[in-house]
Amino acid sequence: MNFKVSKTIPMLLPAFLVLFVSAPSIGQEKTVIKPEVSSKLYKQLLSAIRPRVEYELKTKVKFKVHKMNVDGNWAYLEVVPLKMNGQYVDYKKTKFKDAELDLNDPQQKVLLINYSMLKKVEHRWYEIRQESFQIRANINWGEYFPVKAELFGYE
Repeated sequence: MNFKVSKTIPMLLPAFLVLFVSAPSIGQEKTVIKPEVSSKLYKQLLSAIRPRVEYELKTKVKFKVHKMNVDGNWAYLEVVPLKMNGQYVDYKKTKFKDAELDLNDPQQKVLLINYSMLKKVEHRWYEIRQESFQIRANINWGEYFPVKAELFGYE
């Protein structure tokens, strides 16, 4: 007997294994948690987004966390990047120089929030989606990712 193996099956196998291994067990009820400030998980999540944010802003940053929710292997963050001295970043010196932000206007400060969606694969968190200078209502990530609405803080 000669069996002919399709060339696409071996190519799809690694992607299938990652999805299968990282999927929750059937019947396993997950709950959304808010990591404690300075906990290992809290630090891991911020460390996962820090390289991209620092690259975009061309400066070292710390974060003011507005929201950090974790549901199994998924995490959602809403953070404002700040300079290491706690002051707002001068966006005129970044690729966002055309944003024309008035930091004295509280409504415009909302635009500084960085929204991040992270996925844990094996033992590491990866930022898989992010948005900056958006109003939260425009982000409908729950339509694209298999997560509960509670992850985003919508009860």
